[in-house]
Amino acid sequence: MDDDRFTLDYHVRHAALPRPGTMRQLKRAVGRILSQKLDLSEAVVELWCIDGVQGDRFAIVLKVHHCMVDGISAVHALSAFFSPDPNAPARPPSIWRPRPAPSSLDLAMGELQRRAGVPLAVGRSVAAALAHPGQTIEAIRDTAEERSRR
Repeated sequence: MDDDRFTLDYHVRHAALPRPGTMRQLKRAVGRILSQKLDLSEAVVELWCIDGVQGDRFAIVLKVHHCMVDGISAVHALSAFFSPDPNAPARPPSIWRPRPAPSSLDLAMGELQRRAGVPLAVGRSVAAALAHPGQTIEAIRDTAEERSRR
C-alpha cells in the first residue's frame, strides 16, 4: 500500500556549510543529522543534500531506518539515484500516483491465503528433516550449543 499523504518535501532536505566547508565541519553536520531520531509517524527515510563543501563539492546523506534496508538493498536503492557514468543522461521524472488502500475484504483474503499456506510449509520442513536426518540432528545440535553459549 502506498502512502497517499507522502510529501517529498518532508523527506528531501537541504543544509549548507559556511564556505569553504571543511571535512571536520561536514562530519559534525552529518553527526547532527544522524543523531536525530526519525519520525516514525512518517516514512522512515530522509535524504539530505549538504552544500558548501570545500572544493566546490556537496555531500549527500541518506538516513534510513534499519527496518527498511540491509546493506545490499541499500546499495540497490542508491543505484536508482546515481550512475557510475558521469555523462549519463538524466531520466525524466515519472508521475507517481499512490495505489489505493486495500479493502477489508482484500486484507482478509490475503491473510486467509497466508494462513492456508502455513501447514504446507510445515509439511515441507518436516519432509526435508526426515529426508536428511544427519543434517537435521547436526542443525539441532548447533542451535542448542549456540543457545547454551548465550
